[in-house]
Amino acid sequence: MKIEKGYALPKIGTKVSRIKTLVAMDVGDSIFDEGEKTTSSKWYECAKKLNIRKKGFLFTGRTVDGGVRVWRVK
Repeated sequence: MKIEKGYALPKIGTKVSRIKTLVAMDVGDSIFDEGEKTTSSKWYECAKKLNIRKKGFLFTGRTVDGGVRVWRVK
């Protein structure tokens, strides 16, 4: 196996930063997860957990052209 140098580790979103972003959303705001093909995207899964854990938050997601969009509806 060849060892390679000079490849930066791609930055990925963490669950904590996704939760902070979702909590900061106002009703009617949305997030677009480009490239996702189903509502099982990382954003939608995080939003579903918030729906269960936090009163006063309600999110929904839909597969749209080019990805998945998640809305805060309550």
